[in-house]
Amino acid sequence: MMTDCEMQIYPKGTIADMGHLIFTPDEIAVKRLKRKGRRSAILTLSRASAARLRRLLAQAIGPVGWVCFGITLTVPGPPISAEEWHRIWNAFRHKLLRYGKIVLVWRIELQERGQPHVHCVCWGKTGEGRIREYWNDAIGLLGPAEGEANIDYESTITCGKDRAELKPGWAKVTRRWLWPGADKHAVKVDGLDAGDDAGWWRYLAAHASKFKQSQLGWKGRQWGIVNRPLLALAKPIVIKLPRKAMFCAKRYLQRLTGCRYSSGHGRQTYFAKPDPVVRLCDWATGKCQPVRNLCESSFSPFKPWKKEKREQAKVLRRQMLGVPVKV
Repeated sequence: MMTDCEMQIYPKGTIADMGHLIFTPDEIAVKRLKRKGRRSAILTLSRASAARLRRLLAQAIGPVGWVCFGITLTVPGPPISAEEWHRIWNAFRHKLLRYGKIVLVWRIELQERGQPHVHCVCWGKTGEGRIREYWNDAIGLLGPAEGEANIDYESTITCGKDRAELKPGWAKVTRRWLWPGADKHAVKVDGLDAGDDAGWWRYLAAHASKFKQSQLGWKGRQWGIVNRPLLALAKPIVIKLPRKAMFCAKRYLQRLTGCRYSSGHGRQTYFAKPDPVVRLCDWATGKCQPVRNLCESSFSPFKPWKKEKREQAKVLRRQMLGVPVKV
């Protein structure tokens, strides 16, 4: 037996639940026995894991009054090993846990040069200052580095006991935070409160949906949460829909959000503002017709897809040629 379809509308996104099968207690016990055993190592980002990240991003809200922003953390200099990455990431994470005033949802991927870097959505009391400080301390644990660098000048930089020797195309430093360009690219901050506040959510969700081997070659945990107890989930607006209306609402929601790849079963996450989704559900159930006025002319806010454009062009050609149009 299937449960009802429902649209769960959150401030940052919408989860379209097509319903799921209801199992008897005996069937649940059999499923648990089949799942018993040790979990295998994480080799890549699975579709189920990506879906869980998208749902979390749609539901998550930070503590009241905290600043929300996006951050990309990168290790400057030559590529590092997995052991070195775990060392600096654990040091960085434990500093945040001890500080306790920052919540961070992170997602790891590989750059083209094979270096791991992290995209994060953060909530903090004082902004990104502590994160920048802790990340510079963490990458400083890697020690000296030497290799090719994208520079065309020669210089020597001294900062206390640390030193950097720069030559055209080459750099040698005692600490990674002295590497050319580390001040700009090691910690890159993007605000979320100005303009489109859902932009970084959609960007990180798009990374969660990527399945390019060059970006998903990292082995181990693909995403996680730092200071999880402080991360709250928003209460959704739940709208029950008949199955036929749900398919119709999902089809136009794909057009509204530009997400064309979604299945007709399970749960799908879309990143759109709540008001258009509520109006879309009302339209799907026949309560209203979503039409906007622009320059004294009305039009539907949903753009037709290629198939519909071809059908419209076919009807127009038949009318011009005087051929009866089939109704």
